[in-house]
Amino acid sequence: MIIAMLMVLALALLGIEFLAGGGTEEAYAQPAVANADTWVTDAAVYDIVQVGNTTYIGGMFPYVGPNIGSGVPISKSDDGLAPSYPRVEGDVSTVAADGSGGWYIGGRFTSVGGTARNRIAHILSDGSLDAAWNPDSDGNVLGIAVSGDTVYAGGNFTHIGGKDRDNIAALDASTGAATAWDPDANGRVLSMVKDGTTIYAGGLFNTIGVQSRNCIAAIDTSTSNPTTWDPDADGSVKVLWLSDGEFYVGGAFTHIGGQDRNGLAVIGKTSGNTDAWNPDTGSTVEALCMQDDVVCAGGQFKTMGEGTKDYYAQLGTAAPDVSGLSPYSGYVGDEVVIKGEKFGFTRESSYVSFGSAVVSEYNFWSADQIKVKVPVEAGGAVEVTVTTTGGISNPVYFNAFSTWYQARATPGATSTPGCWCRTRASMMPR
Repeated sequence: MIIAMLMVLALALLGIEFLAGGGTEEAYAQPAVANADTWVTDAAVYDIVQVGNTTYIGGMFPYVGPNIGSGVPISKSDDGLAPSYPRVEGDVSTVAADGSGGWYIGGRFTSVGGTARNRIAHILSDGSLDAAWNPDSDGNVLGIAVSGDTVYAGGNFTHIGGKDRDNIAALDASTGAATAWDPDANGRVLSMVKDGTTIYAGGLFNTIGVQSRNCIAAIDTSTSNPTTWDPDADGSVKVLWLSDGEFYVGGAFTHIGGQDRNGLAVIGKTSGNTDAWNPDTGSTVEALCMQDDVVCAGGQFKTMGEGTKDYYAQLGTAAPDVSGLSPYSGYVGDEVVIKGEKFGFTRESSYVSFGSAVVSEYNFWSADQIKVKVPVEAGGAVEVTVTTTGGISNPVYFNAFSTWYQARATPGATSTPGCWCRTRASMMPR
């Protein structure tokens, strides 16, 4: 076997005895319990050598470090790990704040802080496990929404909080017991958002109760029945994000809300219809967040619209607004500062046009300022516009002058040859 990369690292043993060579049958009969504090790699280990109190390992891994578990809180101030948190053994798929500094977590885990917790748990504000809250789900918990004294859980379970519940349930935030609310989804629920007296759910289901709902539904929190809202997706809905009366919806669908949309769409909270925004992702969208009219999308896609986007993209949701230029006239190749808003945090697939000439040189791009070089194709009075996934901006005029001018013969003359003259002193050919 050819090993493409071999890394050899020295790791101090963390309380582990290394047995080299033989041993008694009694030693081999003892249960093998891994030391959870031992450092881990993120890829295969092919060889191990023990020298004194040091273990040397080699393999295909690019990283080795502490075993921190599958879910950790990160400080907003310095990006470091929180000083105290329980280690989660198993995947964490969803997290929701409890409103008091703690968190509800769901996923595929079976232990939190060394205590058995099947796929759902509550972490208190001091970083400890809530010993009194244990709904004990028999299947994976993939979505959580918290509202007051109720925790809504979705996934692919059949029993949670001491009650039989198919894939969606409401749990008492203090005791973990299931409430009487029972919408009965016939397939997994992947994402939930609560707004007023309604739970909006996305997933891979076809019915809620006895009513047909394909992959997305609105459910009354009092009756457990679906409302008339019905965007009717033809593929799984994996994430919902509510903003200004509209849902940004990501998933593996190609048609939703009455329109063809690939993986990402905006749905009216009242109408259930899809609006005109259409980023046209190349594949599934798994995660969404939104800030300042910019949608951040992550997933399995490699393209977004006509551009290449590997797994992550930032998308404008509203047309940009250009407030001014500096300067308003200049030569091709000069830098122009475009001021305004809603340009997007990074350029991504967005672009600037000087009339029909699209800019190829960008020096800076932020949400409210862009710096570009005037394209060589620009000439005369042209409209400068900014195009993002949110639309095309209002035009602002710019006078573009060529650095080189071709002189023309005086009308009626026959002997004056044409010539090329370089000038910045005159704005007209001479």
